[in-house]
Amino acid sequence: MFCILIPAVVAVWALSFPAVRILFERGAFHRETTEAITEILRWYLPVSLGLCLQAVLVRSFYAAERMWLPTLLNTGIFALTIPAYLALGAPLGIKSVPIVGATGAILQVVSMIFMWARKNGTDGMKEALMNMGRALVAFGIMICAALGLDHVTGEFVRSTSLVVLVIYSCIAGVILLAATLFIQKLLGSKDAGDILNELLGKVLRKLHLKK
Repeated sequence: MFCILIPAVVAVWALSFPAVRILFERGAFHRETTEAITEILRWYLPVSLGLCLQAVLVRSFYAAERMWLPTLLNTGIFALTIPAYLALGAPLGIKSVPIVGATGAILQVVSMIFMWARKNGTDGMKEALMNMGRALVAFGIMICAALGLDHVTGEFVRSTSLVVLVIYSCIAGVILLAATLFIQKLLGSKDAGDILNELLGKVLRKLHLKK
């Protein structure tokens, strides 16, 4: 799930302005609003990385009949982030919500990984953490590429028609997803390689080039 989420976050980050414009820019939702929401959306995307892992880890504790530990741990960390919201609200404004939220989610994930390893050992954990590390490296590389794409296409996505923008977003999104998975594969991620092979197989079957 993390391996797939990273390419999705890259694609949404790179296409945040086209996505907001396509979905909402009409009526009272003007260009100034689109620009503002685009910036906030990009700040919120890192939160999804922590929440993704949190959902899996919590269910692992539930499956081991240890329901109270993740509940108390996550609630305690959330309570500790409340002063950060209050302290950062004035200097950072609305950006303080995703920044503190992402920090809290990552702290919850790290804490649960530590507690799980302490109780159950680290069998099977090394490869999963290595793949997550490869995914994060690919994320860093592709965000730089997304920044370049945003710089090159900034004027185009703000002036072109909605029909052209939809077509552009679909093509760019597929390329960004595939490129991020491919980089993970080059870095040694077996998960990314399996996903790419499965997706390629589906495409070839649709084109009747493979049984």
